[in-house]
Amino acid sequence: MNQAILACVSLILLAISWIIYRKNFELFMCFLIFLYNDCFYLTPQIPGRPDDYKLLLLPIILILLAVNLFTGKLAFGRYGWWIISFLGITVFGLVVAWFAGQSFSLGVKAVKFAPLVLIYFLLAGRRVDSEKFAKYFIFMALAVALIASIQYFGHGRVNLFPGLAKDVLAGKTDYFRVGVGQFVISAAAVVAFVRYRQSSRIMFLLASVALYGEVIFVQQTRGFIVAIFLAIFVVYMLSHEFTALRLAAYMFFAGFCLCGWLFLQNVDLSHLSLVKRTTTDFTKRGGSFGSSYQARLNAYDYYWKEITKHPITGRGIWSFNWQGNNEQNLQRHKGIHLSDIGITHFIVEAGLIGFIWLLYGLLRLWRDIFRFRGQLAIAAYFIIATFTMPTLDMMFRNDNLFIFAVFLGLSSSMITFNRNICSENNRI
Repeated sequence: MNQAILACVSLILLAISWIIYRKNFELFMCFLIFLYNDCFYLTPQIPGRPDDYKLLLLPIILILLAVNLFTGKLAFGRYGWWIISFLGITVFGLVVAWFAGQSFSLGVKAVKFAPLVLIYFLLAGRRVDSEKFAKYFIFMALAVALIASIQYFGHGRVNLFPGLAKDVLAGKTDYFRVGVGQFVISAAAVVAFVRYRQSSRIMFLLASVALYGEVIFVQQTRGFIVAIFLAIFVVYMLSHEFTALRLAAYMFFAGFCLCGWLFLQNVDLSHLSLVKRTTTDFTKRGGSFGSSYQARLNAYDYYWKEITKHPITGRGIWSFNWQGNNEQNLQRHKGIHLSDIGITHFIVEAGLIGFIWLLYGLLRLWRDIFRFRGQLAIAAYFIIATFTMPTLDMMFRNDNLFIFAVFLGLSSSMITFNRNICSENNRI
């Protein structure tokens, strides 16, 4: 029965996606992000198959890649070899895990979403209206943030996310949080601020404030709270030419923030849920979802030892369900999660090879961010992803891999077409 339901849903979504693709490409990309995020749990999940919405993207992308290959619209772009080498590292990690004893079928299940990065090649050679895409992306985030806020302030009395189990939605009973769509909402907060800087339209500033407020009060994810603030600060600096006076002002602002933080230490904020949770994490070594201060330190310590065992190749990509994987016991008894150590999980899996690959890509990304500041609306994703790396991975985990490839393809497309336009103007 489930297979029949899945087949019907697949055909319907394929038809809808094809229609949107032909009519409005920017909206189509946001529709794919909506699917990749399991429709933000606004629709019921098929029993026993929580990843089916993500898997539906595979045939959609393969069909579109085939169509664009025959029409000559595929392009390597600026980061093509970086994407190809990522797929190579993924296959290598599968082989390393196989030599460690993991079956090939479990390895395939562990890397089943890796082909989704091929969406990059669909975007790299295509002219995309980045402002229109950013607008759709922000509106999508605002819609999810509104629903999550209603869920939060209603304290879960009515579950507005039927695809998400109530125990996952609320987490521990001590601290009620709603984390649905947290990666999209956090990125959109920075994207909205960029659009405000570019257009001076107050609606984008209000959207950025609203999204940031949702992160602070509803998600209560400290890593995102800090990362958004730093990303907005960097975006503000990059949107101006660097002068001695501005650099002095930036230093003054940083000092003001530090003084404000010292002042707030004397203010009683213990009634706030976020402050209560943070205090508990530091004093009792506890915390919701096992992601407390002490548990994260334990995770870093444990996985650093894993890195030293296989420094060159890494330990490979292990399936959570493989009997040789200790993840379930670590989560259950020690509160250690591989997801708590941010981008470090990639180094655990890929070793020194992965670290060199990652360093090369980040350096090239940031060089392009500084050189092509007109594309900050898209580059905003990489800016906030950089600041979340210690605790949250917005790049290579299954939750974000596809979105990362989308923004990477859009960035490549914008740089390529803008440079072509400049070259044509220079000839004239």
